[in-house]
Amino acid sequence: MKTTIINTQEEANELLDKNGSLIFDGNIQIKCKLLMSGSIEAGGYIEARGYIKARGYIKARGSIKAGWSIEAGTYIEAGTYIKASGSIESGWSIEAGTYIEAGGYIEAGGSIFAGWSIKANWSIDAGGYIEAGTYIKAGTYIFSFKFKIKCTELITKRMPFGSAYYIELPILSKFADTIRDKCWDEIRDELRPHATELIAWDGWHPILRAQLEMFLEVKESVDYFC
Repeated sequence: MKTTIINTQEEANELLDKNGSLIFDGNIQIKCKLLMSGSIEAGGYIEARGYIKARGYIKARGSIKAGWSIEAGTYIEAGTYIKASGSIESGWSIEAGTYIEAGGYIEAGGSIFAGWSIKANWSIDAGGYIEAGTYIKAGTYIFSFKFKIKCTELITKRMPFGSAYYIELPILSKFADTIRDKCWDEIRDELRPHATELIAWDGWHPILRAQLEMFLEVKESVDYFC
């Protein structure tokens, strides 16, 4: 399979089709920071030393890998994996045949799907559902605005939203003065002695209760979440 090597933004501009996109049957190796007004598509893999940014989509039958961030105005799709040292962001969906991994955050206006796993050192946010064949792990929180998360194991360290949201809840209103505007470590220290009472409250959505259990260090992970 042929590999097209792009050393500069200027070289990329010379290879654009009439729609302002880079589309090749083989692999694409990008040795510069790349900003596209159109889309990027490869019949093989896409690999970049820096960031990849396209106003359209980014798609590969193989893998998509970047030394920094990956950002698409519409969708990002890989037949195997998607991996970035920085963040992965899409206006629509993010989908990978095996795994998605980011050194920063993962964010999609629509859904996020991986056949195997999803992992981010920061947060994972989706306007639609978030689904992985095995685990979903975030260094901070995971949140689906449709409240749809499916995996065999959920792993987080923090709660979504800020403290202002939680002090309005009946179960936490009595702690308002002690947790308002505090950092998450301070909030954990204040609430940990009351963990059993807080987790037992029947007003939690399962997604929030699961992350509360991990935030208060009652559990390291929650198995089979759907």
